This record gives sequence, C-alpha cells and structure tokens, in this order.
Amino acid sequence: LDTIHEMENIQEWMKAYRQDLGVDRLAVVGSMSGAEDANHIADRIRQDLELNETWYEKSRSARESFSHIRSQLEKCGVLVMMSGIVGKNTHRRLDVNEFRAFAMCDDWAPLLFINSADSNTAKLFSLLHEVAHIWIGKSDLFNDRQGRTGVRKSETLCNAVAGELLVPR
Repeated sequence: LDTIHEMENIQEWMKAYRQDLGVDRLAVVGSMSGAEDANHIADRIRQDLELNETWYEKSRSARESFSHIRSQLEKCGVLVMMSGIVGKNTHRRLDVNEFRAFAMCDDWAPLLFINSADSNTAKLFSLLHEVAHIWIGKSDLFNDRQGRTGVRKSETLCNAVAGELLVPR
C-alpha cells in the first residue's frame, strides 16, 4: 500500500505539471476501451508504440526488450516506475508473490509500476500486461492470488494482449 500511495503522489504531481504546461490528454489511455479482441488491441498498441510485429527480433534479451518498450511508452507519455523496495527502505523488499506490477490509468499521467525484484522475462510480460490495462482504460491495483474473487475478464484479456505482443499469431 505504501508503494501505491507513493506512485499516486508521483502521478498527481505529473498530472498537475502536464496540465500546467497545457498538455492535452493522452490519446492512448482508454483508446481500446470496450474492445474485446486481443489481436486488435495488440495491433493498436504496436501502432501507438511504433513497433512492427517482429520488434522483439532486434533485442538480444528480455532486459533489452523491456528497455525498448519502456522507452517507447515514455515517448507516449506513460510513466514507467520500478523498484524492488518500499520507498527508500532497503529493509522493506517488495515480494513478487504479493505483486509483480500494477497500472494506474489517468488521462494525463498514466503510470505503470514494475517490481524490479522479478526476473527479466517476468518484468517484460508484466510490462506488456499493464500496457494493455492502460490501453483498455482499466487500472490494475488488486492481485487476488488465492482466487477468492475469480479471474476478471480484463485480466484474461490483458494476458492475451501481452502474449500477442510477445509471440504474434
């Protein structure tokens, strides 16, 4: 929760900053709202991030792919934050079993947070999963690993989009 609150503060600051500069709302946020076809959503994300279908072939590793996608997201105005600890407290490590990533939608300052304690391949998949959340316009802050609430339709869709971005049909 402390990490979420810290990211909310960053997001609020960036939103105010961009609004003060007169920046328009970011078109990518919710641009695929209501869409249910993972391939269609992935195609739009590729278009917006200026990626071709085989973008990953130019990367030598998951880490390099992650950096490329992160760079493209930041060009679109999406904030990508990473940490493996809570705040600056090195004694409060973020557990990947509690969460790997989350997305916070906002028209001016969409924010993705990636748990840097995760493996490089998991970070890449999480990044692409959370990107899908921004494009469909649904924040992703809750992770029910015990399955008490069942799998939400948006989670299944975002997994499918991330899969399509990594391994195109």
